[in-house]
Amino acid sequence: AGRISRTGGRVVKNVSGYDLAKLYTGSLGSLAVISEVSFKVSPRYQTTVTVRLGLSTLAEATEMVRRIRSGPLSPIAFVWMGPENALCIRFGDTAKAVQWQLEHLPDGDWERLDQDEEPVAWKEVCDFYEGLGEIVVRVAVGPAAVGELLSRVEPASWLVHASRGIVLMSLSPDRIADLRREFPVIVERAPLDVRRQIPTFGLGGAELRLMTQVKDAFDPNQRLNPGRHVD
Repeated sequence: AGRISRTGGRVVKNVSGYDLAKLYTGSLGSLAVISEVSFKVSPRYQTTVTVRLGLSTLAEATEMVRRIRSGPLSPIAFVWMGPENALCIRFGDTAKAVQWQLEHLPDGDWERLDQDEEPVAWKEVCDFYEGLGEIVVRVAVGPAAVGELLSRVEPASWLVHASRGIVLMSLSPDRIADLRREFPVIVERAPLDVRRQIPTFGLGGAELRLMTQVKDAFDPNQRLNPGRHVD
């Protein structure tokens, strides 16, 4: 028999005890069965606007992303798609605050999309992700290091969450091991035969020992979602 545990709280600044909520969420169902959750919700934005911009080169896109990240703007979504080097940014706030952000965008031939045009634009982003390729990996780097990573790896195609440094890229299986020597790489999408050969998380050393110890402590009989927590 297992034990019932409760973690987190209904207030934002609840820091008592261990933060098991994040551990449970990230374990993909391999440490506990989550039966009840509480969410913090926010009101819908009064106004949202999406803008798009195409750049000619990787260097130009890298510089534009740097300027946006280092400036006063606060986008609620910010993606960079390549090799087309297309940026898609969404702002959400009061009408006045959104207009202020639009006026402070770096100079460029920005295309503005409002109302019914916005869902179409972001559906195209989703379609772009689906078309990245048969094998997609996720690489996490500092946001300022994304341009250098893309320049070094030269993936066939990519989608970057530019505010956070999360890079989703199409990559051949034989290149994953080399990339893991420098960066944390997760296999986001791949055929079953590739997954059987290449571990999803690629853990090793101290990381693997720690994760194995956590798994053994929470699920000593290895019954919860076997094969998902560690490679």
